[in-house]
Amino acid sequence: MARSADETARVLIEIYTDSYSYFKINWPDLRSLAGVKKLTKENLQEINGELNESGYHLVPMDNFLLVADESDFGAVRSIPPRIVEGYLPGDENDDDDDTIDFGDDEDDEVVEDEDDDSPPSRD
Repeated sequence: MARSADETARVLIEIYTDSYSYFKINWPDLRSLAGVKKLTKENLQEINGELNESGYHLVPMDNFLLVADESDFGAVRSIPPRIVEGYLPGDENDDDDDTIDFGDDEDDEVVEDEDDDSPPSRD
């Protein structure tokens, strides 16, 4: 029986609380906890939305997901302003065309394979 996004988020928060730390969970285990055969992009967004309301985050990776509290990211090093400044667009090769072509992203959509245990992919 499928759990709601709220119920699934509560289970993940309980696991986090019991382990006192961020943790990774594989895709099949999250599907099992959610009680679904397939995790869709919408499922993940709903679960993450519920987690976010409580200060937690679901971070999808290729082979697993990371569940973390916002405070877990507090020790992550911030990038110094001097580094950012080194990557800002400069005037040295400015040719009046400040647009950046990111390609045609209209064709980018989530494609899911019914028998695949991997996360939704972008083909």
